[in-house]
Amino acid sequence: MKMVRPLSGILDKVWRLDRLDLFATSLLVAIIPTLFAPLLSRGIRGTPAIVPQSDFPPHSVLAAELREQRTVMIPHPLYHGVLIGVQKGVEVFQGNRQTAAAQIAVGNSRGEVDDEVLAEVSTQYATAAIITNVFFAWLLSMILWTRIRTATAIDSALGTLAGVALVIGLMILTPIALLHVQDGRYYFGYIGINVWHNPTVIAAKPFVLLTFLVTLAGFPEQSKSNARPSWFATMAFAVLVIAGAMAKPSFLLCLVPGVLFMAVLRQWIFSQPVRWTFLLMGLVLPTFLVLGWQSWIYARYTGGAHAIFSPLATMSAMSRHLAPKLLLSILFPVTCYLTWWREARSRSRLNLAWLVFAVGLLFTYLIAETKRTRHGNFLWSAQLALFVLFVESTLFAIARIRASRSLPRPKQTIDWRSALCMFTFSLHVIFGILYCVHLMSSHGENSWLTASWWYH
Repeated sequence: MKMVRPLSGILDKVWRLDRLDLFATSLLVAIIPTLFAPLLSRGIRGTPAIVPQSDFPPHSVLAAELREQRTVMIPHPLYHGVLIGVQKGVEVFQGNRQTAAAQIAVGNSRGEVDDEVLAEVSTQYATAAIITNVFFAWLLSMILWTRIRTATAIDSALGTLAGVALVIGLMILTPIALLHVQDGRYYFGYIGINVWHNPTVIAAKPFVLLTFLVTLAGFPEQSKSNARPSWFATMAFAVLVIAGAMAKPSFLLCLVPGVLFMAVLRQWIFSQPVRWTFLLMGLVLPTFLVLGWQSWIYARYTGGAHAIFSPLATMSAMSRHLAPKLLLSILFPVTCYLTWWREARSRSRLNLAWLVFAVGLLFTYLIAETKRTRHGNFLWSAQLALFVLFVESTLFAIARIRASRSLPRPKQTIDWRSALCMFTFSLHVIFGILYCVHLMSSHGENSWLTASWWYH
């Protein structure tokens, strides 16, 4: 009997936790398609007369081209491969097959197809594209839920609802576009956090977040420094890195320099442990190998386009108010760091997120492409890194707010830092909602013009 009661209590606790995870999963399965499928449909669906002015139609053409030619022509084909698989399932369900016109029409090495073909293929792949992007959004929501639940120790249905709401907030928030009144723009000139006009960014986010989380294992606490990852774990990390690069390599461009800089600081300046084998074999080496291959593919695909040092060449063409727009893009992370300065400067994972974002900013403001400067492809690095920084800042704020509640009652009622951080976070969420409403209210040929640099 003495053994039964503790065991019963443990099983009851595990069952309660599992039920909450199931509850959260069910909510996200219902909420993610309901919220994001209509929004994504705006940027995906087209007609023979109108092509949505976003990045979805060109990527649908690339997927159709990949399916027809069975040759990898682009450096990050993961989204396109998944889209092809979903499209085949849609065709089986609908009793249709890929049309001969689409098969014949698509097909040159640079995706330079006319609007009629773009509209035809986009329409044909629209349902599969919506399903694919909603799936990646749901996958991201589950990763975020896992992180939030761990950070907050949720153990009730009400707490689960709050955690799910926070997940949705992180997936919707954007820069605080106060200058929209002046220039009419929610996106240009800011560092985007959640963008809805590019499918490879949506597909990359789950891999970006997982890669950052696994990377943290390379910077253990002193007390845990003896427990080293196995070779199997290191190889699994390498596979994750390669898969993320196949989705979009932009985050790795800033993650690797940030990680190496952090590792050198910890090892030689602060005398803290670094798992060099795990980081070099799991992250650095796979990144260099896959980026080398991708650079070769990309140069062939674009006719020799390459990176050049050209400060503000892309960003200055988007807006004349870059400094205030940068601040409005990062107001919440800055507020969290400054209000809890003493605690923040000693939190390794938060500082790594800031360091990676700083490298991303260098790419955004200083590097451009020959032949494709207007595409702004180096902007994705800072945008993906900023999303990670928002997640880490949110988890850091949650930890500080929970700590403040354990203080004596007189101090607990005057927590201006928690209130300030929650206020700035709310502003980002509010403008994220406004941005989504703006995209949903755009019509016809002008749809998403303010979202996609491709068509600017």
